[in-house]
Amino acid sequence: MDDRFASAVGVAIILGVIWWVLNSRYNAGRLAGIREATCDISRACSYHYELKDEPLPEKVDKALNYMAGALKRGKGIKGKADLYLAGAATLGDAMGEAAWQKGYAAGRRSQYPDDGESRIDMTPDHWRRIRYLAHMGFLTQMPNHTRMLHFPFDREDDALESERAIEKLEYATNHRESDPEYSDSLQRNMLIWNQWPHDLEKKGLPT
Repeated sequence: MDDRFASAVGVAIILGVIWWVLNSRYNAGRLAGIREATCDISRACSYHYELKDEPLPEKVDKALNYMAGALKRGKGIKGKADLYLAGAATLGDAMGEAAWQKGYAAGRRSQYPDDGESRIDMTPDHWRRIRYLAHMGFLTQMPNHTRMLHFPFDREDDALESERAIEKLEYATNHRESDPEYSDSLQRNMLIWNQWPHDLEKKGLPT
């Protein structure tokens, strides 16, 4: 009985050693796989968030430092792997946020004008009116201009739409009531009201 008990204990010890060795190898392989996969993914993703000659985003740098520390803090290979895997998840979040920030900044640069420039949003119809009016204004400023074809406003709504387009341009270039543009806008509207006086009462103006 004692021999059989001793044999059973010996077998259990041997099996325990085998299990410990296999488990250690499994956890070591798991940790190596996690590290390799994380390294490959982070290297491929770095293009989407890194900026030339600039340090890594703060959250990405913190995640990388956490992962490096996990290899020292973890208890045993499994503990190191679990901490490293948690750090890898944090790194993924940080890389995603950094890539979004880079894309957002690039989008803003493409939408907003450069320093010293202005960007004005208007409908294509208003831009066409501005282009035509600028062309006609240029012609009248040339001393050698001889009028050939002329297409004046023949409808009030047409004149008003053109006036609104010019007025929007004036306001977009820091228009103020004290600026000359204010009297220009009033002058244009007065011409329209004088040309089509039938709606003056609706405008609340004296007839």
